[in-house]
Amino acid sequence: MMQRLINGLSAIALLTVLSACGSAPSESSDANDLPSSSSPTEISPPPQEGPPPPPSSAFIALLSPEQTAEIRMLGVPLVVPTDIPAGFTVVHVEGTQENGPLDSRRYRILYRDSSDRCFLVEYASAGVGAIPETEYRIPIRPPLLEEGEYGLNYGSYVDPNLRAQFPDSILMSDWLPKGDGFYRLAGATYINDALAPIDPCQDLTPEEAVQVVESFALLTDEIGGDG
Repeated sequence: MMQRLINGLSAIALLTVLSACGSAPSESSDANDLPSSSSPTEISPPPQEGPPPPPSSAFIALLSPEQTAEIRMLGVPLVVPTDIPAGFTVVHVEGTQENGPLDSRRYRILYRDSSDRCFLVEYASAGVGAIPETEYRIPIRPPLLEEGEYGLNYGSYVDPNLRAQFPDSILMSDWLPKGDGFYRLAGATYINDALAPIDPCQDLTPEEAVQVVESFALLTDEIGGDG
């Protein structure tokens, strides 16, 4: 009886030793199978808030600081287009002042693309009149300007005498009042006559011209800074 009890205790002790040996980690484990604690953790940068800043070469209405300053010297509100068809650049800026009974001040900004399409943004403080009736007219609603009925005029003049005198199709908005002056968009026929570029201009489509006029905005010091 005593011998069987001793044999049973010996068997239990042997099983306990074997179990402990089986649970010990193997010294021959491949180091590649173990997770590395030295690998850096990649952290994604936080998302940016708002749109990215404009490039340093971006100018409001494509005007350089020097061109803007030239117009500001006239002391008149500076109204410019803010929706300009792709590919256009400012190729000419001029400001004039005639001292006299009317104290007439005027500026012109000429835009042109590589296909010789052009349009002119023009301001006049006085001496403007109605545009003679043309074959076609599209209503325009510039949000900046005073209440009224304005339009883009294009095609030939309806009056036979004017058509005989000026046979080329025109593209021109009404004069649009703002403050003490008037603004308009003028197309190729007027540009070729008034500015006489070496390479004659071609017109925008009427739809593009309406887009430009309806984007007219007042360029303030806060918006434009010094340019």
